[in-house]
Amino acid sequence: EIAETCRKAVEALFHARVTRAYERREVGNELRYFSHTLARGRDTVGAFLNLKHSSRAIDAVLEVLPCWVASVQDVARVFPLRAGLFDVVIIDEASQCSIPGSLPLLLRAKKAVVVGDDKQLPCVEGKFVNRGYNAQLRDQHGIGRVLPRPDVFDACTASFFDLVNSFCDRAVF
Repeated sequence: EIAETCRKAVEALFHARVTRAYERREVGNELRYFSHTLARGRDTVGAFLNLKHSSRAIDAVLEVLPCWVASVQDVARVFPLRAGLFDVVIIDEASQCSIPGSLPLLLRAKKAVVVGDDKQLPCVEGKFVNRGYNAQLRDQHGIGRVLPRPDVFDACTASFFDLVNSFCDRAVF
């Protein structure tokens, strides 16, 4: 009974949010295009690429759908690299996320929650990073002078969890 009450409340809030958005002409037009494209079942990739390249489209969709669940790769594909695009970004399984792939998520976030476990399998993406180029970038940008432990910014051996954990005195539960 509680679950059903919650479901109805969320449904009512969503309906009200959509109705308000459609009442604003420019937002409504973007939403109609996006929903029409998805409903046809064709060119869904095109609909999402339009989001990435159209500031009006992404703002309209985020107004109606403020909460997304996506992989690091999907965020890079769909959402523009805009500072503060999201209020909160939650990065789960951060011990399996690469540093280069995860840093753009932080730019898109006003706040971030990073969840991981150093006892999990390590990030494998680092095995494909050129060690020489990685070291050159660290030196070029003075990473060794900024971080308490520069080795955790090594994209070849460290995960995003390792990097974030280096800034914490203790684990937070």
